[in-house]
Amino acid sequence: MKQRLLWFTLGFTSAVAAVMTVLVLKDLWFDRETLSYQLKEKVDTIDIKISNLEPAVLRPNTTTLISLNVSVGNGNPGINNIGG
Repeated sequence: MKQRLLWFTLGFTSAVAAVMTVLVLKDLWFDRETLSYQLKEKVDTIDIKISNLEPAVLRPNTTTLISLNVSVGNGNPGINNIGG
C-alpha cells in the first residue's frame, strides 16, 4: 500500500510540474510576443516620423530667404519702411 501511495504521489507531482511548466512557458512566450509587437510598433512610428522629417530637411527654407530679402531690401536691416 505504501508503494502504491509513493508511485501515485510521484506521478501526481510529475503531472502537476509538467502542467505548471507549460503554463509558465506559455506566459513567457506571450510576454515575448507582446514586447516584440510593441517594439515593432514604436520602431514603425519612429520610421514614419523620420520619413516625414527628411523632405523638410532636404528642401530650402523659403520663409528664411524671404525674410532676409525684406530686411536687406530697404537698406535698413530689420526695419520696414512704414508710410513712405
